[in-house]
Amino acid sequence: MPQLMCCNHMQKCRLFYLKPCESYRLAVVYWLDACSMCGHSVLYMRRVDYNNNYSSFRKTNEKARKLFGKLEAAIDFEYHTPAPAFGSGFYLHYNDCGTVRRCYSNFSTLQMGRFAGIGEPLPEDRFLRL
Repeated sequence: MPQLMCCNHMQKCRLFYLKPCESYRLAVVYWLDACSMCGHSVLYMRRVDYNNNYSSFRKTNEKARKLFGKLEAAIDFEYHTPAPAFGSGFYLHYNDCGTVRRCYSNFSTLQMGRFAGIGEPLPEDRFLRL
């Protein structure tokens, strides 16, 4: 999640990529609609031109809202953070050389209890019998 500094706190903001224009090949806009501490609107823009020179500026309140209104037509896409992959929360505890470990992988790829000699491939039908 992109963050922007306001009131000495990192605030979660929205991140927009602008379409390339004749003078800049990459422009990124960080937009904070309202700060949770002071309520200000903040726009922070970073640009890269064709000579790899970086420039950035920051606008707040009314100037930020006016500039963001003008830039809405040039927005290429909005960056969304991918959602975290939630698993089942179940871990299989197993003993490996005297230490108890957790198995995070799915059970179809789990190789516990298989027996193979050193340097030999594992046959499909052989299991360690106790």
